[in-house]
Amino acid sequence: MEPQLFMLLLAPRRLEFEGFILVANPNYGDYIAEPIPFVVSGIMIPRVDDAKVILKYYEEQTKRDRKGTTTEFGAMVAMVEGRVASFTGRSPIVSRFSSTGPDIIGMHNNLPYELKPNILAPRHQIWAAWTPISALEPMLKGHDFALLSGTSMSKPHVDGIAALIKQYNPLWTPAMITSAISTTSSKYDNLEEHMMAESFEASSLLPSTPFEYGAGFVSPNCSIDPGLLLESNDALTQIAVVKLDGTGQLKNILVTATSGGVGHYIDQLAKLILCFRGPEYKVQTTSNLNTGLVELKNS
Repeated sequence: MEPQLFMLLLAPRRLEFEGFILVANPNYGDYIAEPIPFVVSGIMIPRVDDAKVILKYYEEQTKRDRKGTTTEFGAMVAMVEGRVASFTGRSPIVSRFSSTGPDIIGMHNNLPYELKPNILAPRHQIWAAWTPISALEPMLKGHDFALLSGTSMSKPHVDGIAALIKQYNPLWTPAMITSAISTTSSKYDNLEEHMMAESFEASSLLPSTPFEYGAGFVSPNCSIDPGLLLESNDALTQIAVVKLDGTGQLKNILVTATSGGVGHYIDQLAKLILCFRGPEYKVQTTSNLNTGLVELKNS
């Protein structure tokens, strides 16, 4: 937490306020807010439009004399449990702090179309265990739980899904489990529209790309029975380089391997692409011992 925000949130207690509302200033626009525990009851209103509604209500309920001096405050507010999850609105959305691609492999082997991340999982505002010592976050000191965000929150979700898949399919290899999670993931949100991503401007969304969600958002129920599995040799290290055309659509996938056997992987990958793209596309594959290419063309 920024020291300035920490000091700002201490002010209501020092002034012996019962609570506070931190609203967005119309002169500066929306701000980015994350839920944190306050030392007194309070709420942050990061959107200017929402702040205007509250300010309008406050003015309507405040009585003044002819000189403009306030004579009576009539606005009322209720203090309720603040840890209530809201399941309205668009979801999922790629967080602005997500580790997006493209990735670069090595210092001298730059591959700007390396697919990163592999998968997208819940990582924003996860109610999780916290150390009461909280040396780096004074506001959370003494708390056993906190709303946390980051890769450390998403990884346990994927680990748990992998464990459930292994329990349901005990003979599956790690590569098969990875395939099941990837091929059953979704690129659409609860509105059945293409997933959006947060921009670095407050309250602004942009269309997401594979370099932001990877294979897609995890779907635990579907991953139990994916229908199609891409198995690989455990000793085979594969690097898939994805190239997009000018409109952002898939153009081709180049696969390189540290050992032979890439041909089978290429054939399986081609079948998978056809499942998603449909008969209007033709997939052409070429491969040798260590390199394979999947090209997508209109029929």
